[in-house]
Amino acid sequence: MKFKDSFWSQLLAGIRLFFIFAILIPVVLFLLIFKLITMPFNYYKYKHSQYQKDFPRKFNFLAPLHIDNVPYSIIKENELPIEYIKWSEEYDMYGYFIYKDILLDFTEPFFFDPETNNFTFNPEEEVEEKMEDDNNQDIDDAQNCLSVEETKAFVLNDFHNNIQERECKQVVFFYSQGRLEKAHGKIALEKMSELNDFIVYKKDTLYQVLREFVDTH
Repeated sequence: MKFKDSFWSQLLAGIRLFFIFAILIPVVLFLLIFKLITMPFNYYKYKHSQYQKDFPRKFNFLAPLHIDNVPYSIIKENELPIEYIKWSEEYDMYGYFIYKDILLDFTEPFFFDPETNNFTFNPEEEVEEKMEDDNNQDIDDAQNCLSVEETKAFVLNDFHNNIQERECKQVVFFYSQGRLEKAHGKIALEKMSELNDFIVYKKDTLYQVLREFVDTH
């Protein structure tokens, strides 16, 4: 009986592995083909972005564009009066966007808790990891998470620690409506519209939003 049980358990395990690989292999192949098809377009965008021209680095088709690439390129190409400080020599580290005494944050650091309808931020998590997949964030350790107001103070304090010669009194968070809604749903989008110091922009409207921000501040 033990031999039969062992045989059937091994057979079932083998069948499970077969179906897992049968699903994974096509998915992996699709992702690789998609990467190969889009690589020329990504390479063109990479090489022609203002950020890449000012902070050159060898192209890596597996790596996404730098987190600051889009806002930086828009600001420089349109000569908006927003200062950019790249405080770290590490290429992957984010920089700081400053207008007057206002810090502009494009990192989209918050996680939305659907149970409490609140945005929280875990300062122990890397910003780059948060940008990769908002859905994978873990907020079980609530003691380490900060509220929106606490996060504002944390971000400003982090800035002053890194850039001691400058002072910012306010931080404004810029969020892509598409990414926010995809990661957290419409409830999160509605909740964010009620918060101060948050600006949500639609696809391809970041320049207009920044232009309006500069004109009204």
